[in-house]
Amino acid sequence: MLAPWTWLLGALALLLAAGGPSPVAAVTLAKRVEKLNSLPDRHLPIPLTSDSFAVFTERPRNYTLFVLLTTSLPEHGCKPCEQFGVQYRHVTKAWSRVFEPGKLYFSELDFKVGQEVFAKLGIQSVPLMFRFPPTEGPLAIQGQYDIYDFNRHGMEAQPFVEFVEAKTGVKIPYSKPVDYTNAIISGVLLASAIIAGYLFWDQITRVFHIPHLWLSGSWLMIVVMCGGYMWNTIRNPPFVGQHNGQAHLISGGFQYQFGVETFIVAGLYSVVSLSLLLLVAYVPTIKNVEEQRRITWVTVLVFVVTYSFTLNFFKVKIGNYPFRLLF
Repeated sequence: MLAPWTWLLGALALLLAAGGPSPVAAVTLAKRVEKLNSLPDRHLPIPLTSDSFAVFTERPRNYTLFVLLTTSLPEHGCKPCEQFGVQYRHVTKAWSRVFEPGKLYFSELDFKVGQEVFAKLGIQSVPLMFRFPPTEGPLAIQGQYDIYDFNRHGMEAQPFVEFVEAKTGVKIPYSKPVDYTNAIISGVLLASAIIAGYLFWDQITRVFHIPHLWLSGSWLMIVVMCGGYMWNTIRNPPFVGQHNGQAHLISGGFQYQFGVETFIVAGLYSVVSLSLLLLVAYVPTIKNVEEQRRITWVTVLVFVVTYSFTLNFFKVKIGNYPFRLLF
């Protein structure tokens, strides 16, 4: 995922794009636009190399160029790259239906063919999206650039489309592809539920009058939501993080999380709440004094230790978290 300092890389990208004489400096603007329009893959993400990156980001520009820095090498194991790569291709396919030559282009630079650029920019975390705006013409923006914030917008196509439209003024006829497999499965499940409801309505209504069912359902909903399930649904983060081929379970800071963190936090909250529930509702009903005392101590110990782990988890996420219990 993106490190917080990756925004600083934009300055380096701008310097690379606006640098002095280079082997590609002699390529005129007209030649570059002609080359972009003649590429057979211009409607899809244009595959760049270190040299073509330097050519197409060279000043002056009268077009907007989006460059996705990514990696497809198996040893990197970049799940976010794969996830957004699919969405990115949906967007470029939609743009191909209304493509306007010389206005907007989508490209990508893979680490395996762009190591020189990655080294110059000091990039150690991908995916990373640059927008190189026009420097000439009515839409010219002098000395400005954008980096798409994946931490804020997530990996879905729709927020990216809205970002592109807001920055360029173009309209991309994007609509989320229909997942026919899920649609069929949902239809079958719905039909099954309707048939089961018709055949077993009396038994079903009796089940819904069981108080402990509502208690359990409410408790499960609370711990899952407190664990960040809704945030995951909105932002769609990767289940685990990857850095230098190593899996990471915890994302630093409170502004982002991996999917696995929901399971960790929900599990900790479950143990804490269940131990408290046992102390309040079950322990007082035990008639044997010795057994009651023993279960009380065990339950209190579980509560204190688990709550200490919970506070420690937040300490790991953000180093200056001020609360602790045992450790």
